[in-house]
Amino acid sequence: MKSWKLLSHRRAYTSPWLSVDKKILKRPNGSVGEYYIVNRKPVVIILARRGGKFLLVNEYRAAVGKRVWSFPAGYTESKNFLSDAKRELKEETGFRAKTWLPLGKFHHNPGLLDDLASVFLATGLIPGQAEREPGEGDLRMKWFTLKQVRAKIKKNEVFGAGFLASLLLFSLKRKRS
Repeated sequence: MKSWKLLSHRRAYTSPWLSVDKKILKRPNGSVGEYYIVNRKPVVIILARRGGKFLLVNEYRAAVGKRVWSFPAGYTESKNFLSDAKRELKEETGFRAKTWLPLGKFHHNPGLLDDLASVFLATGLIPGQAEREPGEGDLRMKWFTLKQVRAKIKKNEVFGAGFLASLLLFSLKRKRS
């Protein structure tokens, strides 16, 4: 079977948060296509759980023009994703966790983005002081049961791919244990 062949590659755009690459590829059938790939740092997503409830954060998301509920999450700053998840949970919520369980990894949209998300379950939570970045100043937090989370999904109040994929990974891990 023939494979895809890279004919050219150039960086089309760069910012502190992402870059965009333009690639010209020859497909296995011989046709040529132009592809734009958005490159982002890997992200960590944290399902903080206490007493059967999940801690969700609510913040304004400029891309969709409204506030959105999600799990605490952020870009990685190292190759140690667990360390980054611990930092991100503390920064956004103030919580530290005694127990960390990796739930899995996924790509948000492999047809467009190259980012990899690593998902962790954090339990044994210890409250503390959040250390939010300037853009997170209006971040709100609230505890939700799984039933309440499902209701928010049905009402399209929680609809991010990362949130939904993370919840699925949690459900799959829970069924195995």
